[in-house]
Amino acid sequence: MSLGAIQISIRNSLGTRLFLYVLAGALSGLGGMSYLFYEILESQARTEMTSHLKTQATAIEGQLSRVEQLVADASSTVSIFHDANIQDAELYKQLAFELYQNRPPISLAAGFAQAPSQLATDRPLYYPFFFVDQNTPDQIGQSLPAPHQNTRYVDIALLEDYTQQWYYRSPLDTGSAIWLEPYAWNDITMTSIVAPMYSKDNQLLGMVGVDINVTTLSEQMDIPSFKGNGYIAIISEQGNLLAYPPNPQQAKLLSTYEDIPQLSAVWSQISTEPSGLIQAEGMYWVYQRIQGTNWLMLEVVPQWVVLKPVLLIAIGGALGAGIILAVVTSFFVRRLNQRLKPILDQCDTLIETDIDRIQRLSLQSNDQATLESQLALSIQGKDELDILELSFEHMANQLQASFEELEQRVEQRTAALTAALAQLKQSQLQLVQSEKMSSLGQLVAGVAHEINNPVNFIHGNVSHVDAYAHDLLNLVHLYGKHVPNPPPDIQAEIEAIDLEFLESDLEKVLQSMRMGTDRIRDIVRSLRNFSRLDEAEIKDVDIHEGINSTIIILQNRLKAKSDRPAIEIIKDYGSLPLVECHAGQLNQVFMNILSNSIDALEERDRSRTLEAMKEKPSTIRIWTGKSGKNAVTIRISDNGPGMSETVRSRIFDPFFTTKPIGKGTGMGLSISYQVVTERHNGQLWCESTPGEGTTFVIEIPLRQGENILPQGECMAGAK
Repeated sequence: MSLGAIQISIRNSLGTRLFLYVLAGALSGLGGMSYLFYEILESQARTEMTSHLKTQATAIEGQLSRVEQLVADASSTVSIFHDANIQDAELYKQLAFELYQNRPPISLAAGFAQAPSQLATDRPLYYPFFFVDQNTPDQIGQSLPAPHQNTRYVDIALLEDYTQQWYYRSPLDTGSAIWLEPYAWNDITMTSIVAPMYSKDNQLLGMVGVDINVTTLSEQMDIPSFKGNGYIAIISEQGNLLAYPPNPQQAKLLSTYEDIPQLSAVWSQISTEPSGLIQAEGMYWVYQRIQGTNWLMLEVVPQWVVLKPVLLIAIGGALGAGIILAVVTSFFVRRLNQRLKPILDQCDTLIETDIDRIQRLSLQSNDQATLESQLALSIQGKDELDILELSFEHMANQLQASFEELEQRVEQRTAALTAALAQLKQSQLQLVQSEKMSSLGQLVAGVAHEINNPVNFIHGNVSHVDAYAHDLLNLVHLYGKHVPNPPPDIQAEIEAIDLEFLESDLEKVLQSMRMGTDRIRDIVRSLRNFSRLDEAEIKDVDIHEGINSTIIILQNRLKAKSDRPAIEIIKDYGSLPLVECHAGQLNQVFMNILSNSIDALEERDRSRTLEAMKEKPSTIRIWTGKSGKNAVTIRISDNGPGMSETVRSRIFDPFFTTKPIGKGTGMGLSISYQVVTERHNGQLWCESTPGEGTTFVIEIPLRQGENILPQGECMAGAK
């Protein structure tokens, strides 16, 4: 049976499947891109709508703030008049007219009402009020002569007892300026700002008020909102429509939000917050409170305005992608079939040979048709690549059986050798570390012990020598006091030994001896602290004490020499609690790292002049601090030559060293790494930049057994 003779249906062909797979992937990608594009457009639209509404609200707040300032200035002026004992009603009327003339364009009327007999004392009530003539019948007041013929004047006190009216009593109850709920007047929606007036001694003088034409504000809102769509509405604090472009008549009638079904549906969400944006009822609702009036300014934009461009792009992209993919896939499959034909012919030969071999070994000749029938069933519904896969799978199974046993044996042998090598290296490293730490600790402890006894003897007797010397000098002084003229031979001896200089210098000598013994005792203490042989295996330790002891031991290498200045140690210690650790082993880690830093600085300084060393001195900075809640970090940095990435990546490998033969064994940092990571459950890593320096970072938990952060987070906490 020939593979080339098999007929593959269009549904199962490689071209059809490839086209469907790629088309599905392209449509998925296009859908994702459309969603991302929609998110970007929506975010931009939200920002633009919020910014546009804020601009409109700021413009209205600016107009209203001018009115508020006008009211405050009028109240201040009336107070000045009253304090100046001005009681002329005509002067106050003129003042009210100036208030009216200085009003902004959105204002229609202005005036102020006196508290009983407070301003014009010749009458109990007085309320001069000027307003724009509306040219309607039955208007109150009288028109002013030219050039103010469009203005009317009335004394409200002649029409009603305004002291009993709500517009007068409301600001007096609050004690501050308030905006009244909008109301209808002569087919115009109005609102008023009213404020109490007080004298300098806080005596009530009356009330000042300015009327605002809300209808004018509504007309300013009758503009397209977002990309020529939507509208901006204004709603009063009590829910009355002040500006509603879709139906301005409802605003003139002071309809409420309940009369607008969509607005009523979202009112509970937008009426409780000062500003925001919600998406409901197929609309974007952007809202913001207007300061002072507490009106709600609302921008409403249909959701399709943002969604429409995305849908157009998605549909166009899907059609274009389908056409392009159909052409490309057809060409690709045609070329693929041309390349597959020789391979399929070879697979024919392979399968026919295998069938013949199986037949010779275990089957009769009349079973060949059955074998071919089973092969035909196995490839039924397969495409070109599936048939090729079956052929290679048959061949691979034969090879797999041959390689499995060999591969298994090799893996077992390799695993055994790798484990043995790792164990050998580990044992060798532990042995070297143990011997080195033990020998060093015993040597340091022995030296410290031998020095400690004689030094304590000298230190303890210096005080006695000091006391004896003072007693002898006091005896000499007493002798000189009672024998002012000693015999000539005593006088000659006094001059020969220079008794006066001896007295002054003896105190200095004893002080120097005391300082010297103190210094030796500090060194001994540092040696004992470094060795830690007299302490438990694990205990709470002051990390700073161990670092300082190590620095004292290395002081001879740090101090200035004939060919270079001293290496400066900069300590930047943080506030650390006691840390549970192996103190002696951790001190050895500090010793290894500091010694390597000193080696690097000395190597670099050999090629520098003395002037260059003084200009950029060699320094080692030691920083300590907590990282997170349960770990401490020690950073030891030098400004030496640094190291390359190749060297840095192998710095903790056993027996790896960049020093000349005889200078180093390559075990110091490897042992240090094992002490930190295995003995203290911590981390040790190196950061280096060639030409700038090297930093070693030690991270250990405060208590053994606790986990610490991963290296990246530890570095962030330490820095």
